[in-house]
Amino acid sequence: RSLLPTNSALPVFYDINGDELPYAQDTYVRPEEISPDLKNAFVALEDKRFYSHKGYDPIRMIGATLSNIKARKITEGASTITQQLVKNTHLTHERTFKRKLNEIAIAVKLEKEYDKDEILSMYLSVIYFGSGAYGVKQAARTFFGKDISELTLPECATLAGIVRNPAGYSPIYRPESCLKRRNVALHTMYEQGYLDKETYNKAIDAPLDVKSNNERANCRKEAAISIWQK
Repeated sequence: RSLLPTNSALPVFYDINGDELPYAQDTYVRPEEISPDLKNAFVALEDKRFYSHKGYDPIRMIGATLSNIKARKITEGASTITQQLVKNTHLTHERTFKRKLNEIAIAVKLEKEYDKDEILSMYLSVIYFGSGAYGVKQAARTFFGKDISELTLPECATLAGIVRNPAGYSPIYRPESCLKRRNVALHTMYEQGYLDKETYNKAIDAPLDVKSNNERANCRKEAAISIWQK
């Protein structure tokens, strides 16, 4: 089975005990399903040179190295979206020089085989958002009770902000931290020219608006019925 998520090949996830976790058939995100706000939020926050690099970002690597030297510990990573896709589908998460070299080599190869939007769609299909949500479709249903096509700009920024630390920025368990992180994402989008001042100001004033436990349970039930009917 392919390690990369596609319409015909889905990834397999395992828990700490080695048991396979469910991965819904409709969790795969097609490139055309990704809205501009969702795309811009993840690119701005996770990999601002995504559409210009070849799988790894030398500028970001140098900056992260200097920051880590200054802090005398690893405080910043330098993984691109392509590298994060590789890490989540091909490699372990151990921090070794050899693993990083393998990650870069595979990322460069992927960039030659797939276009940028395909890579982004695969990344958004497998990344973990916490609360058992793998992929942005599950995350949208889990936290907002919505399909990704219905997400607002603030909700797109929220999801982009979660992935760096799903536990620390959980909309359910850490709403204040999540809201601050969302606003960082929105400010980053504004700084990079994705948002004008009026849109940015309106977005940061929006409430987090996470669904209640009952609403999330109903959404999961409806999604399961929909998948079964397909």
